[in-house]
Amino acid sequence: MILLSLALSGCDSLTDCLDNDGPELSPRTLPNPTLNQEYNQVVHVGIRNEPNDDRFNYDFTLSGRLPDGLQATSAGRDMNIFGTPIELGNFDFSVTVEVVERSLSGTQTQGLCTTTDRINYQWTVQVM
Repeated sequence: MILLSLALSGCDSLTDCLDNDGPELSPRTLPNPTLNQEYNQVVHVGIRNEPNDDRFNYDFTLSGRLPDGLQATSAGRDMNIFGTPIELGNFDFSVTVEVVERSLSGTQTQGLCTTTDRINYQWTVQVM
């Protein structure tokens, strides 16, 4: 199982929450990896109802354990899970991203609701 969650901190006013803006992960499902076969999937983060997604910083954290042979890296709005799994079984881990607006006066999340998006995946490394 893969648990992906997003956490935001800060909301400059209640009216900012009315347009339902906040982080959204895609795709909503990830394919299962196959033992000894190359795996490469990207989890992308965007902000609903926000045309300027690139004005934010996205800080990813992975908790738990990936199967031997797989690793994760992040850059910009993407987390890439890749490699060749060499271990069978079920694996539980979580990916968390904190979204922070780029600002000359520091980091803040002006214009976004405080929200959490969580996706639970059933994920098993198996033999083809």
